[in-house]
Amino acid sequence: MSNLHIVHKITSDEDVNKIITENRIVVFKLGAKWCGPCQTCTPKFNALSEKFSSFEDLDKNMIVFASVDIDDYDGFSDKITSIPAFIFSVDGDIHDKILIGADLSPVENFIVPQIEKLQNTTKI
Repeated sequence: MSNLHIVHKITSDEDVNKIITENRIVVFKLGAKWCGPCQTCTPKFNALSEKFSSFEDLDKNMIVFASVDIDDYDGFSDKITSIPAFIFSVDGDIHDKILIGADLSPVENFIVPQIEKLQNTTKI
């Protein structure tokens, strides 16, 4: 049995624009190879990606997960003060909410109501 979830690697503005355009919710994890807490939370972030991989919304993915190494792409540097950090895009807009730290419970607590809200707005 293979894993169908994917954590997308972001290295450019084009990557960011494409993933935001093609998906309803994007969860960006910002970190670095040299950051211990960033590396510690990576398996948990991957597990969240797998957990939420079954959500789909018509022709767009409901939610996808993306990893940003701040040494490879600095497009979010003006939004964060420390890493790991989590930034969200909902329906093409970068959300004001930014979560800092290796605890992914707040990330999941943000995701669930966003999915429920989008599912409720797409029902006929």
